[in-house]
Amino acid sequence: MVTAPVARLYESLPTKDAPLTLKDPDVYEAARVVHGNILTGKLENSSWLQVVDGKTTIGYVAVSHLAQIPDSFKPTEPKNYMVTSQDVVPWLMPGQFPLSDKAYCIAVVGVEDPEDEEPEPAKPFSLRRGTVVVSIGSVAQNGKTWHLISFSNTKLGELAQDDDENVYVAPEAGLGGRYAWIAEENLQDLAVYKPTAPGEPFDLNRLSGVPNDEAYRRALSANGFYLDPRRIIQGKEDSEGDGSYEEPITQDDLIDLYNRQLTDECSDLSDEERSPEKPASAGGVSLPRFLTADLGLHAMHLLFDRSLQQVEEKAMLPMTQKLVAVLQDELNRVAPEYQKTALGPDAMATVKDYLDIANSLLSGKEQNLSNRAKQEYDLIMAAAGAIESPLTGVKEPYALYKPRGHYTLNENLSRYFRGMSLLGTVGFFIVANENGVAHTAVTALFCRLLSAPEASKVWNDLNDPLTKLIGNSNTNTYLTFAKAVSDAGIGAFKSKEAMIALASQLTEAAQKQLVSASNSKDPQAPQFRLLGKRVTFDAMLYTALTTPRLPLETERGLPDPSADALAVFGSKAGLELTEEYASVEKYKENWEKAAALWPGFSEENDTFYTNWLLTLQDYFTEKMPDEAFCHTEAWQWRKLYTAAASMAELKHDTILYGEEPMAMPLGACPSASFLLLANPFPQPILRGYIEPQPQTFDRLADACGRIVDFLGRFGLNDEYAGDSYAPRFQSLADDFTHMAEISRRELTDSMTLEDYQWINSFCPPSVLPIRTSDISPENNDQLKMALIADVASCTNATLYMAVGTPRRLVVFLDDRSGGARLAEGFTMSYYELLGDASDRLTDEDWKALVYDEKKDLSQYEPKWIHRVNE
Repeated sequence: MVTAPVARLYESLPTKDAPLTLKDPDVYEAARVVHGNILTGKLENSSWLQVVDGKTTIGYVAVSHLAQIPDSFKPTEPKNYMVTSQDVVPWLMPGQFPLSDKAYCIAVVGVEDPEDEEPEPAKPFSLRRGTVVVSIGSVAQNGKTWHLISFSNTKLGELAQDDDENVYVAPEAGLGGRYAWIAEENLQDLAVYKPTAPGEPFDLNRLSGVPNDEAYRRALSANGFYLDPRRIIQGKEDSEGDGSYEEPITQDDLIDLYNRQLTDECSDLSDEERSPEKPASAGGVSLPRFLTADLGLHAMHLLFDRSLQQVEEKAMLPMTQKLVAVLQDELNRVAPEYQKTALGPDAMATVKDYLDIANSLLSGKEQNLSNRAKQEYDLIMAAAGAIESPLTGVKEPYALYKPRGHYTLNENLSRYFRGMSLLGTVGFFIVANENGVAHTAVTALFCRLLSAPEASKVWNDLNDPLTKLIGNSNTNTYLTFAKAVSDAGIGAFKSKEAMIALASQLTEAAQKQLVSASNSKDPQAPQFRLLGKRVTFDAMLYTALTTPRLPLETERGLPDPSADALAVFGSKAGLELTEEYASVEKYKENWEKAAALWPGFSEENDTFYTNWLLTLQDYFTEKMPDEAFCHTEAWQWRKLYTAAASMAELKHDTILYGEEPMAMPLGACPSASFLLLANPFPQPILRGYIEPQPQTFDRLADACGRIVDFLGRFGLNDEYAGDSYAPRFQSLADDFTHMAEISRRELTDSMTLEDYQWINSFCPPSVLPIRTSDISPENNDQLKMALIADVASCTNATLYMAVGTPRRLVVFLDDRSGGARLAEGFTMSYYELLGDASDRLTDEDWKALVYDEKKDLSQYEPKWIHRVNE
């Protein structure tokens, strides 16, 4: 055992030993061994040890710097022990050479200039209560049993010779690993350790470093975790106790916080000096990492949202423009035939206006619009209120045309949003009477145009990926009506009676509209849309649980996402919220009927969107390990908080494609380089944790594969990461698979050292947009994670789900693999708010509130947020 702070390692047998100091000219490159190295070799004479690795001579070290491991030492297989006392100082030999000696403390202090005065010693190396160490053997000496502890797993041969010429091992690392002795009286064998069991009180005396903060300690004692309610706003200086960071956002708020855990160093702060205002790693106290499901869900959202932007700009915008152009050409081709009929001219005029408006919206330029088309175009561009459409004569929700989500990032996306909104929102109603003749004629003409080979192909090329991504159209498409229209032929346009007869056939063929897009109490007539908005189960559920599906006197014009949807997916906390509506007439009946549809719906609708909902279901329902915090009631509310935020991100990303239900009105920077004699003695590997959700991570891995397939449909799955998001999804899928494997070992309390090493080093693939040249620390709004999505409306109000900045989560872990310790992670934050139905809030509107630390957002927090830390 090397007991000197540092000693020279000579290449050949010297005649004399020279001490190594910071002022020596060869201090930068001199080979050396450092305190805590264990050397194997043979005595060349009484003064020198020949250090060998197998048959290879590594060098020579003066014996005066060494102490022989006792002959009675009994090596064992590596075994985990937990430190039971506070600030335990290891010894380099049993009862001798404590690491608190001043010489060791000076050797590990870096200096910029060796000519300066001797530096202040470092704080003596010690281990906090709860630290888990690995014993590789023991010895009985002076009435005590001492365990030899390995503080690193570096092998001698790995440092003696490395095949990778680019790997550099600094001389101050010494030779081989670092080892020290700890008396057994300060250790607990984890093989016979009894962790906190579910239902037992959380004993904070098992832990080290719990801040003296009343709310923090109360939550840890009651629930085994604490979710800090304060916002973490990065890039803000001199924030007043809100957990902010001065470093600007480089990729994303949540991703950055986890990435910065990778480079933080242990601190010398005492327990009393620690503050919960900032994450422990940022404040200097290195806690194990707790990788939350939020990290996986949020990373998936970021890459999905950005890859969807790429698909829309590069493929779907030009494809949609092509569809409109093909339909315009086909309309011109059949025009002479329809001009000769009684109903044809009016139908053609409406279809022409519709296509001209679509062309103008998609191109960003008005394209020879008729007076009627110009009025409609202006209303769409104004995107305010709900009034009667000049084109259809039906009341249209023009506020829905306001670009939101990622569609505000550039003009191409805004143009695509408005154009696709027209194709997905404007409907023509099928009613078998004189009032429905005009709309039925327009529907029949569109079906005729779409039956042309080229038009049909372009339409299918657009529709099929959206169906696989989100779901089926909520309204009828030309496929529903094609046969009846073909059978009727142009004869249906010869008279109103013939068109009414066709309307009767179309009504019989029509599919039921599952999501109400009307706030009328009257039954909805079947309607046709060119590329209708899609059915999602949550929107179906909201339709069933609002007026007029509930009696008007209930005045339940807007849903409660946490209770209505997340309860169906298995949230115990969400189910408790549904009890608040038990007195609402027909609520429980309708909820149970809708919930019974979910298993069949999820099986029949194998889409990316539904898979996301199934991910949330797994998150709520899969088996948990024996970690006590997982089984508290408060943890169920914390999971509801995460799932609701994830739901908000899903709604945000798909805001253009999902049908929005309508109801009746309501009543790190690199550190400086220092010169030092020896590296500091390493703390044992931190024993972090992954939120134990193996099925959830499996679902996320599957979702990555679905997006790669989706990108492949448009030729955007190139292997080069600079041009495609596909390689990032493939990398993230591998990460999720690994997380699932580790989570399964957590279920059986059988984690390995490799698991902890993976957790400590995990860094997700880049979530930056592929082209980031216009993003700088001063112009990084696009990187800010806050977002908002309108999810339901009634006549006078709109319900929003929103995500804010991250929250710090500290968890009391207690198991036989890692002992009792605190671990630190981060979660998303979730908000709900109401807005005016005549307008729509954008991400930019919401970010202006969220990132202003002077704004109080408590009014937007869900009504149940207090249950998380109760």
